[in-house]
Amino acid sequence: MPIPLPLPLHWSYVLLLRIKHRFGISAESFLYRLEELELIDPALVEPLKEKIYDHYDKTKFGEPDFSKRLLTPNGRLWDLVLTGKEVDDGRDEVMKIEQTLKKWKVVRK
Repeated sequence: MPIPLPLPLHWSYVLLLRIKHRFGISAESFLYRLEELELIDPALVEPLKEKIYDHYDKTKFGEPDFSKRLLTPNGRLWDLVLTGKEVDDGRDEVMKIEQTLKKWKVVRK
């Protein structure tokens, strides 16, 4: 199944770190590739790069990470929720879906 990627304006640091796992590469490499393929707004590249470099400075070049390398249960579902919250059109609906998922304690990793 293809991995749905966000629109160029909707990349966040958390989403970058979550989705980079699906490709098995570093956050910095993933960011460069998104830029090369013009899949990220150029205005987002430097701020994201700075966050990655800040992490490198604090951890002596440890890889920034918010999720496990293993594909976690419902990982794609939560990636879509995270992406949907970044889009104005439909945000309210996504928030209701998120509340329902939390109510039913759907695993989130």
